[in-house]
Amino acid sequence: PVLLALLRDPNSEVRLNVICNLPPVDEQLLKSLIPAVVQLAHDSKWRVRAAVIRHVPLLFDENLSETCLG
Repeated sequence: PVLLALLRDPNSEVRLNVICNLPPVDEQLLKSLIPAVVQLAHDSKWRVRAAVIRHVPLLFDENLSETCLG
């Protein structure tokens, strides 16, 4: 519950820190992460968008990375 609350934080830096510090995730948690990752990928700060590009492949296994980035 705390993790999901942090993923809905209005500050994009908080959401980015949560996502960047997660180990590879399972499919159940992936469903909760995708909306936050998509929001961060459209953030107005270029550094946030660059961090998403850099960290997303590390969060998900190869198959899920292709799905998410597609």
